[in-house]
Amino acid sequence: FDNQTGRRLKVDKITNCTSIDYCRADPNFIVAFGGGRWCLGNGDGAYTTDGGETMIQFGDSLPKNANGERAFFGNAAVSSGYNKNGVPTILGAANGDGIYRTENLGKTWEKISINTTPSFSWGNNIQLACDPNKNGVFYFYSAINGVFYRSDDDGKTFKEVSKLPIAYPASLRVMENNEGCIALGLQGSGLWLSKDGGESFEKAAQIDSCNLVGTGMKYDGAEYDTIFVAGNVGDKYAIYKSIDFGKSWTKLTNENYNMYSILTGIDGDQNRKGVVYLATTGNGCFVGMPKDGDFKKRNIVADIPDGTIQREKNFNVTGATDADGIVTISVNGRTYTTERDPYMNFSKNVELDEGENEIVVSVGDGDKKISTSGKVICSSDYLNISLNDNDIKLRKELK
Repeated sequence: FDNQTGRRLKVDKITNCTSIDYCRADPNFIVAFGGGRWCLGNGDGAYTTDGGETMIQFGDSLPKNANGERAFFGNAAVSSGYNKNGVPTILGAANGDGIYRTENLGKTWEKISINTTPSFSWGNNIQLACDPNKNGVFYFYSAINGVFYRSDDDGKTFKEVSKLPIAYPASLRVMENNEGCIALGLQGSGLWLSKDGGESFEKAAQIDSCNLVGTGMKYDGAEYDTIFVAGNVGDKYAIYKSIDFGKSWTKLTNENYNMYSILTGIDGDQNRKGVVYLATTGNGCFVGMPKDGDFKKRNIVADIPDGTIQREKNFNVTGATDADGIVTISVNGRTYTTERDPYMNFSKNVELDEGENEIVVSVGDGDKKISTSGKVICSSDYLNISLNDNDIKLRKELK
């Protein structure tokens, strides 16, 4: 797994994004819901029609709760195609106030009449999803009563189609390339799978508990999209993969991978077989890549700003790599070794020579070896003096 960074979709007043979804007919149409820290006070949301270059906020058009505050939407679902107005339909589960719907990009919202009300929906009590293969079809699971609902009229009405265990948190995914195939992860109650649009579910073998589920591109010869889960087989919590709709599972990571304690999202790549993405709270995003497949690249990065000048001979080399093996650090031919931690980071103090030091960081052997490098200058005559604005002002006055 490799730590990843990406371009931020910046939306004013949303410091805590609770959900994001997009329109399958137009992937540049994206909706994000959220609000302030700890999801307190006014909620907010926004949509984009250009892949995030510009974000249009819903603002005060959002429905108000009993306290007069804008509804705090926890989970978003965007229709896979366009409605009668020529735009995608948007659904959002409001914290403590049910599910709302707009078919005109948030100019007006209507509350959907359903006999269940989420008490804490942004935290996964209500799991909403569109059907990627059928425009106008939506699903949701309620952790309040364990009922699975489906809408066949663009989210205007929902009907009960299945009864499942009551579990929290829950995670819902609808397969992109298999019509009517649904995966529902339930904490403490396993993974439940449907092939008929939620009319019936079967519990997947081996998975005893599942708090996150995602789907990705199907393998050659496979009938179904790949399923990825974060969950338990027995007492072993790890990331698992199935290419046969849950009949068998492959463990992708060991159960001691420490980022699991803050894992908040999982999903597969729809264009690259076996590639899976993980989202965490406070530790960034990760991408998992198969060792043998169509995505073999491994990465190593090190914090060695080329041309750095310092007085001290001690230098701390830090970085990260998703490649297995011992990390080797060479300083003008002298060799140091270290290992990465469970977060794939590494750190090693090395000694510099007076003058120019070429630092090479590598991992692996032979044709599997990857490396990065940089140059650091050590000079005992170097004085590192920082001037603040007052120093500069005083110097100008003295001059």
